[in-house]
Amino acid sequence: MTRALRLLVTGAGGYVGRHVTARALAEGHSVRASMRDPARAAEISGAVGGPVEPAALDLLRDAGWDAAMAGIDAVLHTASPVPIGAPRRDDDVIRPALEGTRRVMEAAARAGVPRVVVTSSIAAVLNPRGKDLAEFFTAADWTDAEDPAVRAYARAKTLAEREARRIAAEAGIALVTINPGVVFGPPRGGPATSSLALIDRLIRGRDPLLPRLHIPCVTAEDVAEAHLNALDARDGARILMVAGSVPLQEIAALVRQAVPHARASRLTAPDWAVRLVALVSPSVRAAAGGLGRVERVETATAEALLGREMVDPRAAVTATARALAGLA
Repeated sequence: MTRALRLLVTGAGGYVGRHVTARALAEGHSVRASMRDPARAAEISGAVGGPVEPAALDLLRDAGWDAAMAGIDAVLHTASPVPIGAPRRDDDVIRPALEGTRRVMEAAARAGVPRVVVTSSIAAVLNPRGKDLAEFFTAADWTDAEDPAVRAYARAKTLAEREARRIAAEAGIALVTINPGVVFGPPRGGPATSSLALIDRLIRGRDPLLPRLHIPCVTAEDVAEAHLNALDARDGARILMVAGSVPLQEIAALVRQAVPHARASRLTAPDWAVRLVALVSPSVRAAAGGLGRVERVETATAEALLGREMVDPRAAVTATARALAGLA
């Protein structure tokens, strides 16, 4: 990238959005930041290290999108609901993800914005039917959104990414999607997300037994850098970002080492017990499907985009725990 751009960042007040916005400002771009409450502009500007231009927008409302796209060189669409635990209704997650992405893409098309980068998720990749786990997951793999066993969040991200690609193809917009795993890194203020909630639960010892899960994860800094580098990436690229698949028990150990008062459990839940509780608990049911499952994800495309290997996420887990405990 050789010139400063005027960027619209949706969800600039969210966890990933703040990291992306901070990176954009650090690289010399100007940012118009979507937020439902423009009164938060000063707070967000302080958190990201520079001024942002607020744009009052809502993923579920048409108002303001055309004006927000005026004069914009590219859109970084990070806004999407990330539920903490199982949502009460699947549509609470799917509708804003799908309708919001459609609204962003159609507004970009009307304004003639030439490029959009969409924050998707590795959840839109890891659940195809019939995949042999001995094989690497690649950009060619898509979660089967019609599979009733697929969680609402994974369905939402899959449907939204496919919709973005459909509209981009029809409108001639250059589109790149970033598909990160669970993102770890110290928050820049702002609301909690599922990744931060996981670390907080471990600090507080909310789970006396930990299921036998591997967490596909990546650092927030790598994800932010990838979004900005994607402004020059090949049209249609799908960037899978998983720096490592770390056992939950190892994450708990890192939290205990980082935070002296952390009460993260040292005990592993038997698989049979997790499956039994899953019969009555939607949140545990989501975990039960991943017991013992270790996905291997192709990393060459992400590393080519970054120009280096992705950072080991373990240090980001430690930094996140210390930040949430007020020790950083």
